[in-house]
Amino acid sequence: MFFLISYFVLENREIKAKILTSEEMDAHNTFDAPETIKPVEFPKKHLSINGTNLSFKMPSKAVLIIKIK
Repeated sequence: MFFLISYFVLENREIKAKILTSEEMDAHNTFDAPETIKPVEFPKKHLSINGTNLSFKMPSKAVLIIKIK
C-alpha cells in the first residue's frame, strides 16, 4: 500500500519510523515465543520526502509508527 502524508515542513526534520509486521496473518506472541512479532526500524530508504509530503510504501498486515521532530 502506498501512503502520502502532508505536513507543514518536513525538510530538516528528524523522522524515525518503526514497523510491526509478519509474513503470516495469524502470527502472534506467546509466553513461550514473546518476540514472534516485535517492532523494528523501518528503513529510511523506504521514506521519501518532497517538500511538505512524506510518502512511503507499507506491506500488508503491518502497523507503522512515524515520529516527526
